[in-house]
Amino acid sequence: MKFKMKGLFSLALCCVFCASLWAETAENLIENYDLRTYSPQAIGAKDLVFRINVLGLTESLNQELSYGKLENVYFEVYWQAPNDWRIEVEGMPAGFIEKKTVLASLVVGYLGYVIPQKLAPKVSGYALVVGPQGAGYVIKGEDKSNVRGINKIEIVFDQEGKTTSFKTFAPNGVQGNIFSYKNRTWANNKWAFDRVVIETIQGFRKTVSETDIKFLTVAGFAFPETIKVSTKVGFNNGKELDPKTESKLELQFSKYEVNTGKAAKYFLKLAPKKKP
Repeated sequence: MKFKMKGLFSLALCCVFCASLWAETAENLIENYDLRTYSPQAIGAKDLVFRINVLGLTESLNQELSYGKLENVYFEVYWQAPNDWRIEVEGMPAGFIEKKTVLASLVVGYLGYVIPQKLAPKVSGYALVVGPQGAGYVIKGEDKSNVRGINKIEIVFDQEGKTTSFKTFAPNGVQGNIFSYKNRTWANNKWAFDRVVIETIQGFRKTVSETDIKFLTVAGFAFPETIKVSTKVGFNNGKELDPKTESKLELQFSKYEVNTGKAAKYFLKLAPKKKP
């Protein structure tokens, strides 16, 4: 009889646990993640200027023999809250607008590691459902309007509420992002990932990019110091990707200026002047 009672008690606990999982809402999970994830903006960053050097870029441009002798080509980046960005290519002659636009595209995808975007805007407009997955949760979203480029999304959270993966589904392919976190003294008990593995499948083609981020602290804020990316390509046939296809990219971040008003002055100069 005692054994049966213990079994019933265990079953009751299991039912309560499962009910609590199902009672969690997608909105609560997303809000909790945004609140507990480290963001310089959330702790007071409003105005930011910094420099990005891409390792080997100047040498590569000099090999094109089109811009004269270049000493140091780098990117000066301006950001102003809530989400105004501007990238200036420095160290090249005036003009060459199309080339500078192409060069800026090398770094624009990594700005989100400097000022992370919240999760909520990324999933806005999708019909979301949540359910248990292992010890955590999974949110599945669908674009009922069929107007977005990404039709479906899938986000996995661990038992603490951290996102461990974010997968997107589109007509032209599937992309999965896997995040790894470390405890950081500068994060003030917030979550901060320092490694992202992105797997993209388009037809028979498969691309895997591994991104590692090293941080530094400036005026009480933490920002990337280096971002190293290793990318391999191949066929989506279940086999290991050929190491010979590996390409590497290294971005070096420096000269951070936080809340000095420099970015605000920059954007003010760009603003169109009002006619009297």
